[in-house]
Amino acid sequence: MKNLQGEAYVPYDRVQELTGNDSGGDISIQSIEGNDDGTISITSSYRVMFLSIPASVVLKPVAEDGRVDFQVQEAKALGIGLPNDFAQQLVDQVTTAMLGPLFDEIEVQDLTANDKGMSFHFAGDDVNMQAASVGAPGNTGTSQCA
Repeated sequence: MKNLQGEAYVPYDRVQELTGNDSGGDISIQSIEGNDDGTISITSSYRVMFLSIPASVVLKPVAEDGRVDFQVQEAKALGIGLPNDFAQQLVDQVTTAMLGPLFDEIEVQDLTANDKGMSFHFAGDDVNMQAASVGAPGNTGTSQCA
């Protein structure tokens, strides 16, 4: 049995490095910043055919039942408000970069987001470290548009 507990800090600049400005996908993240109200502002661009459309998303990270959810508070493209589900692909990309497969094996508590990153306490019983370290993309945390 492998028990795991501790505290962690995930800096936004590291998340931005992991998502990459030119990751070859449809979304390029230019910046990730924390806000005073515990939300995260992400400036990005969406590639549509041969155009790059600027977009911004405000996410609220919350811990519910030991899982981390990134709830979309606002989504805009070209300064025009969009339905929150527009941002789901970006939410999924950030969730993968920020949390990884370990978060399927542990529970998160006391999550706080500040101007530079997120901090939290975590614990897990009978943690499968191999699955947590080599999990498939998309097998990470949870995400949701509110």
